[in-house]
Amino acid sequence: MTLRLDRKGKYFTDVIKKNPVRAVIQIPTCQLEGTIHLHPGHRLLDDLEKGTGFLAVTEVSFLGQDNPDPLDFMALNIEHILWIQPLEESTRQLHGDN
Repeated sequence: MTLRLDRKGKYFTDVIKKNPVRAVIQIPTCQLEGTIHLHPGHRLLDDLEKGTGFLAVTEVSFLGQDNPDPLDFMALNIEHILWIQPLEESTRQLHGDN
């Protein structure tokens, strides 16, 4: 990643493109559905193993809960993930299948 500094002292970094993938995630207390963001050309396992220890999940809904309002963003500690399943529709979009 490159870091640029303008004459006013503001830092600029490269934009990192990621592919959004809908997934169901089981954690010890509940099950949730949301959008995870994967680096192009990486497997889900690659991003989990080489990441920061947290998985960014957006548009999060808690399944089986009475809370109808989804969260915009959740940083999920990967040590709390029991299993994760990308949804089939998103997986087809990720690979460009119709």
